[in-house]
Amino acid sequence: MQPPPEMNRRAVIGFDNRITSHIIAYPQGAYDSASLDVVTSIPPCYELHMMAPAQFPIFSVFAELVSPLLIGTMIACPLFGVTVAQAIWYFRNYPNDPNLLKHWIAAVVVIDGVQTFSVVDATIVVYLRGRLSLDYSNGIILDLYVSCITVTMVQLAYTYRVWILSGKNRYVTSALAFLTFSQFTSGIGMSILQQINGDVTLLHSVVSDAFGTTEFSSTVACDLLISASMAYYLNKHKRRSGIRRTENLLEGLIIYVIGIGLLTSVFAIIVFVTWVALPKQLIFLTFHSIISKLYVNSLLVTLNARSGFRAKDVSVSESIGMSVLNTGASSSTA
Repeated sequence: MQPPPEMNRRAVIGFDNRITSHIIAYPQGAYDSASLDVVTSIPPCYELHMMAPAQFPIFSVFAELVSPLLIGTMIACPLFGVTVAQAIWYFRNYPNDPNLLKHWIAAVVVIDGVQTFSVVDATIVVYLRGRLSLDYSNGIILDLYVSCITVTMVQLAYTYRVWILSGKNRYVTSALAFLTFSQFTSGIGMSILQQINGDVTLLHSVVSDAFGTTEFSSTVACDLLISASMAYYLNKHKRRSGIRRTENLLEGLIIYVIGIGLLTSVFAIIVFVTWVALPKQLIFLTFHSIISKLYVNSLLVTLNARSGFRAKDVSVSESIGMSVLNTGASSSTA
């Protein structure tokens, strides 16, 4: 027997112990959402009335999904506005940058826009439409994929900078490439697994935990190694310069690099800690929704800061090739 057409009037009043089969009440009767069979007798615990989230686990799970996602979306949208402003500034002020770099930045910004759309879509589906379902929305799945890709692209750009700044040191860049590859493959693996599972309650399965832990820990390790490597090689340039003005500028560059690196590293650590320490909650979604935007903005900020550093000391720009702020090819804008 099929349920009545008033699908929008349903109310969840029960579930099994895995919260995968919901008993739904309609004006004409009660149905099991999994089999669409008529439920002839409803246990007393399924009595239809308003219950607090603590008394009614499905509403508690729903609230745990909505709250972090909503907070993350409210922060992600303004950050995307900053991304767009940074991108416009970049393309207007550095038209002579290498085409590969400009195409890379354009791709990163477009992908960041897709990520913004994904979290907004997820919020609309899960929150505004009030869909009391533990199934993933397409937006959440898309966010998992796109965030992983965005972080990978930004980390590859930083890895190339370290490659140039270090004088093509194979050991450091190989370690960074390995961590980036580990982050990417485990992130895609977790995204595929969640798409297959399609259920929030299976988020922390054994395999998913392994993928997620590998992804987030690799991200943290890669960020810290990038910041440490840049600071180390800039400090080497500083010791070799012997010119006070140059040393002061390189000190500023070191502080700048460490500050930018710490920002992304701290958020990556927060995502990792909330993922590992709070497996029964979805707080990590708040930070996961915005971390890719921090990566994109950190890349754009360093690129847009080139003219400011060049204005202070052109000789330093020439001597180190602006590797920390460039991608190895110098811009003609000075």
